[in-house]
Amino acid sequence: MLITISTFSWAITQWFMVWIFARQGGPAAAGEYSSLLSLLTPVFIVASLGLRTIYLTHHRVWPLRTYLNLRFIGLAAGGAVFLGAALLEDKFTVSLILAMVTVRTIDLVIDIYGAAIQRQERLAWLGTLGIATNLLTAGAVAAAVLAGGSLSAAVGASALVYLTFLGVYWKTAGPVDQDVTEPPGGPLGGAATILKASLPVTISQGIAGVAAYLPILLLGRWADNAVVGVFTGAAYLITAANLVGSVAHTILITSFRTQFFSQGAWHTYQRAVKISIVLLALVLALIPVIVYLGNPILRFVYGPEFSLPHTALILLGIAIIPIAPSYLFSAVLAVYNRFRVEALIWVVAIAIASTGGVLLLSAAFDPLNAGMVTAALLSWTRFFGVFAFTRQAAARIRTPDRPPVREEQ
Repeated sequence: MLITISTFSWAITQWFMVWIFARQGGPAAAGEYSSLLSLLTPVFIVASLGLRTIYLTHHRVWPLRTYLNLRFIGLAAGGAVFLGAALLEDKFTVSLILAMVTVRTIDLVIDIYGAAIQRQERLAWLGTLGIATNLLTAGAVAAAVLAGGSLSAAVGASALVYLTFLGVYWKTAGPVDQDVTEPPGGPLGGAATILKASLPVTISQGIAGVAAYLPILLLGRWADNAVVGVFTGAAYLITAANLVGSVAHTILITSFRTQFFSQGAWHTYQRAVKISIVLLALVLALIPVIVYLGNPILRFVYGPEFSLPHTALILLGIAIIPIAPSYLFSAVLAVYNRFRVEALIWVVAIAIASTGGVLLLSAAFDPLNAGMVTAALLSWTRFFGVFAFTRQAAARIRTPDRPPVREEQ
């Protein structure tokens, strides 16, 4: 339970930072932070090398220092790539770039120590640390902003919180190498095997990271920080829809698996369809609210400069419609063990959305509308992909009394 609360508190903290930057610095401040975040996140997801997943799941156990050393190497490479990309842009302040790379570097070192705590099944303590980190980060950022500090100072304040908690994680990680099964073999003993195992995880997580920030990533290349800031404020509705979908995925995947073995693949698919219809109906009922009350709400929450054209609001509603149902079919695909299909769908969705977004932005299409079209192309392509492959797999699987023999290529 505390782990779930920690996850939600992290998401709320991320939104809170954008909100307070928007309230105090306007759209330009929120946009500069969001544009940098859209660059930073995918790069550092890849740089993390999927090491947490491998540390927690691999049947062979290497010393924690091997994972730490690999993490440091990945962070050095990722930091260099991010700094090179960010410094080439003339709309970002150097101090903010350095502050953000510092926060993410410390966070990903904490990530390894958090994995060590998780492997010891001390989940309550791990959740408590996460909640405390997020609350104090929000407090430190708010204090810095309200004291008149710059964006860089606010992000720097969060870096101090993370640095403090790095010490707490390190001190409380406990006896991390009690269950080691492999000889140390030097500072990078086992690195080749770990990296080979982590490659699919890294690719999958990297694709998801690009997808999460794709509209902002593209918009940031064509539009100024203020436009990105206005878009980001509204786009948190998309983030909320993804959060709802993720929770539904987590809750329903176990029951989908149970139904798969008791009633078969087709009945599992049909149940997902029925739940999706309910979700679609609920979201469709919200579209008039988004279109007609969206701007008053955005102005109230973020400030008077955060209004959107009605076309952008309609496109935002269209983008949101299929998000939660997509997570249901994704859960069913996981039950069917069609893991590679999910990655393929994301790649196709990113390609289609990127192409559409670039064409519109290159043609001087309104950037806010172009960003929403990109988001809609991404969400709908993913939806049709997971729906089609789920239906296809359900029709092919004929042995409900045992798992599928092999993964579909």
